[in-house]
Amino acid sequence: MSNTHLSSKGQVVLPKAVREALRLAAGDELLVTLEGQSVRLTPRRKGIRQVLAGLQGHLPSRDLEPAALFAAEKAAARERWTCPEPAEWSR
Repeated sequence: MSNTHLSSKGQVVLPKAVREALRLAAGDELLVTLEGQSVRLTPRRKGIRQVLAGLQGHLPSRDLEPAALFAAEKAAARERWTCPEPAEWSR
């Protein structure tokens, strides 16, 4: 468990270990849920259009069949949004 603080602008810094464990990057969206006296932050899953847009220009377009491109995009999306168990956060 880690401590953080609320800035004067209402911002919260997530500890590096948590960001890395959840594979969060700058600009990622989080869903904020109020649960009694607690706040839950949950990474919002990206739709396939957002994943494809993010891959545009990063994958070589030559020699890739549509099926291979789709498989690469699907694997990238699955890897990006696989959430580890909380016990792995401190690793």
